[in-house]
Amino acid sequence: MCIITSCQLLEKSIESSKAAEVAQINHQSVITVLNNLCQKKNILQREKRNSYMFTHRIYAEFDDQIEYTKDKGFDVDYLSKNEYITRSEVERLCGFSSATSKRMLKSLRDQEKIILEGKSSKYKLRK
Repeated sequence: MCIITSCQLLEKSIESSKAAEVAQINHQSVITVLNNLCQKKNILQREKRNSYMFTHRIYAEFDDQIEYTKDKGFDVDYLSKNEYITRSEVERLCGFSSATSKRMLKSLRDQEKIILEGKSSKYKLRK
């Protein structure tokens, strides 16, 4: 599982199918291991049906070496490192509902911090 967690550090989350591939074990075995890391060890939390990420406690152990974004507001600095963000990415990264993501993005647009590019639903940092 060490290989999986290293992979996850770079990706922020990992799908169970990717974890099975990296660990070279069958899918059912990796689900058992990942669920154990969630329920008994409090190392991972389930992000979506078959997607997992580290818990806040684990991110805190690493201090500022890696960034924990779930359950926090969206930091506009993300857009200085990434070309754009979509509403669904805000939902995934921040743990927001669709409605909360929309309100937050609208607020940032109203503050003129970000702009919506065309009808593509991609938000960019205002220059």
